Amino acid sequence: MPTIVGKLISLRRACEISLLSTSVWYYKLHRPDDSPLRLRIKSIAETRVRYGIERIVVLLKREGWRDNQKRIYRIYKEEGLNLRVKRPRRCRAAAHRSERPIFSNLHDCWSMDFIADAVFDGRKIRCLTIVDNYSRKCMAIEVGQGLKGSDVVSVLEDAKEKIEIWREEYNTFRPHSCLGDMTPEMFIEKHVKTAEFSTLEHS
Repeated sequence: MPTIVGKLISLRRACEISLLSTSVWYYKLHRPDDSPLRLRIKSIAETRVRYGIERIVVLLKREGWRDNQKRIYRIYKEEGLNLRVKRPRRCRAAAHRSERPIFSNLHDCWSMDFIADAVFDGRKIRCLTIVDNYSRKCMAIEVGQGLKGSDVVSVLEDAKEKIEIWREEYNTFRPHSCLGDMTPEMFIEKHVKTAEFSTLEHS
């Protein structure tokens, strides 16, 4: 029972004096069980180590979870997932780069880039990546030591397998913010006519 200046008074009287509702005094927070959601968030973060909170939210919504982003982010922080080490971003190019053209159809323009990496034993490899600028679909990845037939060695087979798995994930699973959180395959299915797509694929 509450006390005021050493005297016992009723709880109701104490609440009246302090202008506090008795329902507030008795209220206890009852949060719904978030164990299934917590396990799913941890599972996604462990298997998709490069995915941040935004992509995890997209994947959960895609799976049918109705929890809002604030609750997901609270659990995400409580599990320490926001402390994961991020790879440093590449240096931005000079500000004088020309504006990117806008494309309206699949295969209007492809971009290619070379990426350098190394396998488990330290051997350096180079990857030639080709991406469709309209759909962001990764069309192909070629792996080699210098990208010459004579330089291809058996150790690259493992790398090619893993890169092919990544390419499939990039095209069919990974949300792309520039495509409205759709995958390239979902974007193509929604915006490109099937007949046109088939013609371009076999041209």
